[in-house]
Amino acid sequence: MPAEPVWTDPYGTPVRQFGNGERRIDDYAFALGAARTIWQQRRRRDVVYFLMTGIQLAIAVPAAGLLGVPVVMKFSGSNEVRKLTKSALGRLELAALRRWGRRVMLLNDGMVEEALGAGFDSGRLMWMPNPVNTTEFTPASAAERAALRQEFGLPRDSGVAIYTGRLAPEKEIGHLLDGFANTELPEAQLVLVGDGPLRNELQARARQLQIADRVRFTGERGSELGVK
Repeated sequence: MPAEPVWTDPYGTPVRQFGNGERRIDDYAFALGAARTIWQQRRRRDVVYFLMTGIQLAIAVPAAGLLGVPVVMKFSGSNEVRKLTKSALGRLELAALRRWGRRVMLLNDGMVEEALGAGFDSGRLMWMPNPVNTTEFTPASAAERAALRQEFGLPRDSGVAIYTGRLAPEKEIGHLLDGFANTELPEAQLVLVGDGPLRNELQARARQLQIADRVRFTGERGSELGVK
């Protein structure tokens, strides 16, 4: 995110940012800022869309609901609903969504089970997959695949598993490394495309598992590799 509090994204959407930090007070600043904005713009908004879990659900969702602005929520990953049930604040967030959420969007059947177990009405749940730009993100040609194998030092005929995304705790990449270490395909290669706070730890884990020579950390790459 840019450091500026007000900016416009590449699609022309105006963005207002609150908090923008890792301290607990920044979470409250974001939640209160979102609730204040909903109040100020209550007659100009057709819907309020929430994506991430956090204290803003306990503060801004009721603000929107009490003002009569429809609320839509998307849970962006598995186990998020289950995690919320394990804390008082999380249960408060779920209660706000159960009361005022018009639609709760989920990615897979397992998340539907979580939501039903947390007391959500099945009529409010809907499937909403993460979109992919299939014009930009297309399978590589044979020549492109050969060039990428050469760039990363991958054997020409070896099997390759690829992960793309942040190297962050919630991605559980450590388990991926553990499983890869036990594969019965000794020539297989693992390519981790992306960067994040766990990179050094994961590299150390690969060395500990004695698979460092078969694991490639490319760092963050642009669309030339089909990822951002």
